[in-house]
Amino acid sequence: MRVATLALGTRGDLELILLLGRELRRRGHDVVVATSSFFAEQVRRSGLDWRPAGSGDRERMLAILRSMGQGMPPQARAERFLDGWCGRELVDAAGSGQLRSLVAGADYVVSNLKLVFDREGRLADRGAGIVPGAVVTYDPPASLADLSLYPPLPWQQRDVLDLVALSQPMFDPAGAWGTWGKRYRFTGFWTDLSPAPLPWDPPPALAGFLAAGPAPVAFTPGSMIGFDADALVGLLVDALRLAGLRGVLLPGWAEVPVSPAPDLLHVAGEVPYRWLFPRSACVVHRGSHGATAAALHAGKASVVVPHIACQETMGKALMWAGVGTAILDPDACDATLLARAMLLAVSDPAVAEAVGRWQATVAAEPGVVLAADLIERHHECGGTD
Repeated sequence: MRVATLALGTRGDLELILLLGRELRRRGHDVVVATSSFFAEQVRRSGLDWRPAGSGDRERMLAILRSMGQGMPPQARAERFLDGWCGRELVDAAGSGQLRSLVAGADYVVSNLKLVFDREGRLADRGAGIVPGAVVTYDPPASLADLSLYPPLPWQQRDVLDLVALSQPMFDPAGAWGTWGKRYRFTGFWTDLSPAPLPWDPPPALAGFLAAGPAPVAFTPGSMIGFDADALVGLLVDALRLAGLRGVLLPGWAEVPVSPAPDLLHVAGEVPYRWLFPRSACVVHRGSHGATAAALHAGKASVVVPHIACQETMGKALMWAGVGTAILDPDACDATLLARAMLLAVSDPAVAEAVGRWQATVAAEPGVVLAADLIERHHECGGTD
């Protein structure tokens, strides 16, 4: 089977598609990943074929992310990125023939933006000529009513599989998603369950910091960079001092200054979540799919500081499950609030019990393996399942 995948967005969006692509490739399928040119090497390192999608460069994406700064409502931030980056790149990819080239000859198409294509690479708004495929939900909707707004539409559901890369017991325990006339296939979180990335040797400075004291709090803003880096570092140092904890900051794409208190806060480079989180006391993150999944699999409580609306929804689910201790407004968070949330995350017995229970739940879910199973079955049945 030749699988064409489209991944428009930040690195986190791409990594989810790469997880699926590697699993399909392991099963002998030919997988092509269409994404931005500055991700080409990352795709190739994953053993997958890269194709261009859009023409925007990394600096333009970073400029959009920086513009999603303080004072902007979470939903407005999300809309700015979707319109300013994903929408423009999609139009460019369609106009340049990149989408038509991607779809041509494909047996199956997977999109991270809930897009359905015809054989000409156009968005399918009619009932004929749909290329069989799958769409993926990995950012939880703010309300169930939002589910009805996106493909696949009723007449597309025979040809298009609706995968949900989330844990159903956490996000749809009552089965309410199905009330919207669609059949959602929950798989559990998609994450790399192969042995931890070993050999992966931490830089000496990071290894020395970890060895010098108790497990630190892991901080990761991910791809979200619309914040004052100096203020963030100052906030983290003050909160750690108040809580009597240590921390490791993974700056992601942000340009973060040297820590003014290196004994309390170590600013690291690029560190795999599934290496660092098991060695951490808890995780402070934005509420992205990748960080949330990694924290749950590592058995660590979360403090969520959401930047966009879907991350706030993710935080609410973690709070409901008892594995989150706070959802903090990035524009109004102070050291006292953050310190209190971190202390709850590392010392509250009820949180520890919930974390252990949910760690077992998500570990038992097949995740991307089930997603690949469903795609193969869908393809073999000619677009039905």
